[in-house]
Amino acid sequence: MNSSGRQSTATPFFLDGPSGRLFAMSYLPDATVQGRVLFCPPFAEEMNKSRRMIARASRALADAGYTVLVVDPSGTGDSAGEFGDSTWQRWLDDLSFGLEYLRAEGDEPVCAWGLRLGAFLALELAVRHSGIIDRLVFWQPVVSGSVYMTQFLRLKIAAQMMGASAGLTTSSLRAEAEAGSVLEIAGYQLAPELFGTIDR
Repeated sequence: MNSSGRQSTATPFFLDGPSGRLFAMSYLPDATVQGRVLFCPPFAEEMNKSRRMIARASRALADAGYTVLVVDPSGTGDSAGEFGDSTWQRWLDDLSFGLEYLRAEGDEPVCAWGLRLGAFLALELAVRHSGIIDRLVFWQPVVSGSVYMTQFLRLKIAAQMMGASAGLTTSSLRAEAEAGSVLEIAGYQLAPELFGTIDR
C-alpha cells in the first residue's frame, strides 16, 4: 500500500504472443504512473522459486507509481509451449511482445528488470530496442553464461553420482549438447540451441 492508503492492482491475463499464448501479470498503480517496468525472468527452477518475491517487489513498485508487467516466456510457467522447445530468440521475441504491450499503455519511461539469467535477456532487449528502454535493473545477475551452465550441469551429475551414469562430467555433457542432444536436467529438457546460447 502506498503512502496515500491506496493499493495497487494485480491482474493475471494472457497475451497472444508470437509463439502462442503468454501468461502475464500486470501490476497497476492506483495513482499517477511514474514509469513502466518489464520483468525478465530467471532460468528454470529459479523462476519458480522466486515468484513470491517477484510478486512482492512488483506490488511495491506499483505502490510507488510504476506499472509492472511480468510475462512467462514460451515454454515456461503457465505460457503455451514446452520448455524443451524453448530458444533464446523465442524468449526475446516474447519479451519484446510484452514490451510493445507495455508501451501501448502509455509513454512513460521504460525499465527492463532482470533477475539472475534474466539480466542477460534485459540487456539484449535494451540493445534490440535501443532508445526505447531507458533503464536497466539487475537483481543478482548471472555474469557468465558458461559458469552458470556448468553449475546447471552439475545438478545432473550430482543426481546420478550413485547410478549407472556416475561417470558423467560437465565436459561430457557439453559434448552431448554440442552434438545436438537434448539434455534432461533437474526435470527440464534443455535443447542444444538454448544451452549453446546461454553457454556463450
